[in-house]
Amino acid sequence: MAELEISKHESTDYIRVADWRSAVEAHPFVRFPDKVAPTGTVLPPTTRTGLVATAMPNDAELWNAKAGEWQPRFGWQAGSVTVYLDPEDLQSTSPVLRISLELAQAFNAVLLNDDGEIVDL
Repeated sequence: MAELEISKHESTDYIRVADWRSAVEAHPFVRFPDKVAPTGTVLPPTTRTGLVATAMPNDAELWNAKAGEWQPRFGWQAGSVTVYLDPEDLQSTSPVLRISLELAQAFNAVLLNDDGEIVDL
């Protein structure tokens, strides 16, 4: 599973958790999961990518119309958002990539790959 980051790239600013929560609540295809781990819980990375149905506070799910289900895709931590991607999500036509870019734009932020390069469609 690949990861991208929604970040304020080259800025000392960060994405405040209140702003992240507002953006998620305003987006029709993104939501907070029903069940989350207690605050302060540390989960291994595989848990956050959907192998176990426990999310951290401020993690968010994306509606996958093709699969007909909500899937864990976003994790807010320390002022940035990690986007969890399956290999097919790296295609320019991917709804996950498109929605990730929409969320980044809402914060005047960018989507970064593992090399710190800006991702765009």
